[in-house]
Amino acid sequence: LKVNGIADKNQIHPGQTLTAYNVKAWSLEISKSRQQLAVIADGQLFALYAVGVAEAVPAGEAYYQSREELSAGADHRDYNGTRRLLLSNKTAIHGTWSENVRGRFPAGDNGVRMSNSDIEELYLYLPMLRATKVKIID
Repeated sequence: LKVNGIADKNQIHPGQTLTAYNVKAWSLEISKSRQQLAVIADGQLFALYAVGVAEAVPAGEAYYQSREELSAGADHRDYNGTRRLLLSNKTAIHGTWSENVRGRFPAGDNGVRMSNSDIEELYLYLPMLRATKVKIID
Protein backbone atom coordinates (compact mmCIF):
# COMPACT_ATOMS: atom_id res chain seq x y z
CA LEU A 1 0.00 0.00 0.00
CA LYS A 2 2.81 2.41 0.82
CA VAL A 3 4.40 1.88 -2.60
CA ASN A 4 1.09 2.97 -4.17
CA GLY A 5 0.87 6.06 -1.96
CA ILE A 6 -2.21 4.72 -0.17
CA ALA A 7 -2.43 5.64 3.50
CA ASP A 8 -5.79 3.94 4.07
CA LYS A 9 -6.36 0.45 2.62
CA ASN A 10 -10.06 1.30 2.33
CA GLN A 11 -9.34 4.22 -0.02
CA ILE A 12 -8.67 2.52 -3.35
CA HIS A 13 -10.63 4.16 -6.17
CA PRO A 14 -11.76 3.01 -9.65
CA GLY A 15 -9.27 3.99 -12.33
CA GLN A 16 -6.39 4.29 -9.85
CA THR A 17 -3.09 2.79 -11.07
CA LEU A 18 -1.63 0.27 -8.64
CA THR A 19 1.73 -1.52 -8.50
CA ALA A 20 1.60 -5.31 -8.18
CA TYR A 21 4.52 -7.66 -7.49
CA ASN A 22 5.33 -10.97 -9.14
CA VAL A 23 7.89 -12.27 -6.65
CA LYS A 24 9.17 -15.83 -6.99
CA ALA A 25 11.15 -16.03 -3.73
CA TRP A 26 10.60 -14.12 -0.48
CA SER A 27 12.93 -14.21 2.53
CA LEU A 28 13.37 -12.27 5.75
CA GLU A 29 16.56 -11.24 7.52
CA ILE A 30 16.35 -10.13 11.14
CA SER A 31 19.32 -8.33 12.68
CA LYS A 32 19.37 -8.47 16.47
CA SER A 33 22.13 -5.84 16.78
CA ARG A 34 20.58 -3.34 14.33
CA GLN A 35 17.01 -4.11 15.49
CA GLN A 36 15.87 -4.36 11.86
CA LEU A 37 13.83 -6.75 9.75
CA ALA A 38 14.69 -6.79 6.04
CA VAL A 39 12.28 -8.22 3.48
CA ILE A 40 14.07 -9.70 0.49
CA ALA A 41 12.18 -10.27 -2.79
CA ASP A 42 14.00 -12.29 -5.46
CA GLY A 43 17.35 -11.45 -3.85
CA GLN A 44 16.75 -7.67 -3.66
CA LEU A 45 15.91 -5.53 -0.64
CA PHE A 46 12.16 -4.91 -0.78
CA ALA A 47 11.43 -3.30 2.60
CA LEU A 48 13.19 -2.50 5.87
CA TYR A 49 11.43 -2.25 9.24
CA ALA A 50 12.52 -1.17 12.71
CA VAL A 51 11.85 -3.94 15.24
CA GLY A 52 12.53 -4.97 18.82
CA VAL A 53 14.22 -8.37 19.13
CA ALA A 54 14.18 -10.39 22.36
CA GLU A 55 17.53 -11.59 23.67
CA ALA A 56 16.16 -15.15 23.65
CA VAL A 57 15.61 -15.16 19.86
CA PRO A 58 18.17 -17.65 18.55
CA ALA A 59 20.49 -16.74 15.68
CA GLY A 60 20.31 -19.05 12.68
CA GLU A 61 17.80 -20.04 10.02
CA ALA A 62 14.12 -20.75 10.39
CA TYR A 63 11.11 -20.93 8.11
CA TYR A 64 7.78 -19.15 8.06
CA GLN A 65 5.38 -21.65 9.67
CA SER A 66 1.97 -19.99 10.06
CA ARG A 67 0.25 -16.69 10.70
CA GLU A 68 -2.60 -15.35 12.78
CA GLU A 69 -4.83 -12.32 12.66
CA LEU A 70 -5.61 -11.23 16.21
CA SER A 71 -8.70 -9.25 17.12
CA ALA A 72 -8.59 -6.23 19.40
CA GLY A 73 -10.28 -8.31 22.11
CA ALA A 74 -7.84 -11.23 21.93
CA ASP A 75 -6.15 -12.47 25.09
CA HIS A 76 -2.81 -11.36 23.65
CA ARG A 77 -3.87 -7.73 23.11
CA ASP A 78 -1.08 -6.21 25.22
CA TYR A 79 1.62 -8.43 23.81
CA ASN A 80 1.00 -9.54 20.23
CA GLY A 81 -0.77 -6.60 18.61
CA THR A 82 -2.96 -7.28 15.58
CA ARG A 83 -0.93 -9.92 13.70
CA ARG A 84 1.48 -12.73 14.48
CA LEU A 85 3.77 -14.72 12.17
CA LEU A 86 5.10 -17.94 13.68
CA LEU A 87 8.47 -19.38 12.68
CA SER A 88 9.73 -22.96 12.74
CA ASN A 89 12.14 -22.15 15.61
CA LYS A 90 9.20 -21.11 17.86
CA THR A 91 9.92 -17.39 17.39
CA ALA A 92 6.93 -15.12 16.82
CA ILE A 93 7.09 -11.93 14.75
CA HIS A 94 4.22 -9.88 16.15
CA GLY A 95 2.74 -6.43 16.41
CA THR A 96 2.56 -4.23 19.47
CA TRP A 97 0.05 -1.69 20.69
CA SER A 98 2.92 0.49 21.97
CA GLU A 99 4.09 2.17 18.76
CA ASN A 100 7.01 3.91 20.51
CA VAL A 101 8.94 0.80 21.57
CA ARG A 102 9.92 -0.69 18.22
CA GLY A 103 13.66 -0.78 17.64
CA ARG A 104 14.38 0.70 21.06
CA PHE A 105 13.83 -2.06 23.60
CA PRO A 106 14.13 -5.82 23.31
CA ALA A 107 10.80 -7.60 23.02
CA GLY A 108 9.91 -10.02 25.80
CA ASP A 109 10.21 -13.78 25.70
CA ASN A 110 11.10 -15.19 22.27
CA GLY A 111 9.69 -12.62 19.88
CA VAL A 112 10.36 -9.97 17.28
CA ARG A 113 8.17 -6.93 17.84
CA MET A 114 6.97 -4.59 15.07
CA SER A 115 4.51 -1.72 15.11
CA ASN A 116 0.97 -2.86 14.31
CA SER A 117 0.97 -0.82 11.10
CA ASP A 118 4.23 -2.45 9.93
CA ILE A 119 3.19 -6.04 10.72
CA GLU A 120 -0.17 -5.42 9.00
CA GLU A 121 1.65 -4.24 5.87
CA LEU A 122 4.03 -7.23 5.96
CA TYR A 123 1.06 -9.55 6.48
CA LEU A 124 -0.60 -8.16 3.32
CA TYR A 125 2.21 -8.77 0.84
CA LEU A 126 4.16 -11.68 2.37
CA PRO A 127 2.42 -14.84 1.15
CA MET A 128 1.89 -17.81 3.43
CA LEU A 129 4.67 -19.97 1.98
CA ARG A 130 6.38 -22.43 4.29
CA ALA A 131 9.45 -22.26 2.05
CA THR A 132 10.01 -18.62 3.06
CA LYS A 133 13.41 -18.58 4.76
CA VAL A 134 14.07 -16.39 7.79
CA LYS A 135 17.69 -15.66 8.69
CA ILE A 136 18.37 -14.30 12.16
CA ILE A 137 21.77 -12.72 12.76
CA ASP A 138 23.38 -11.20 15.88
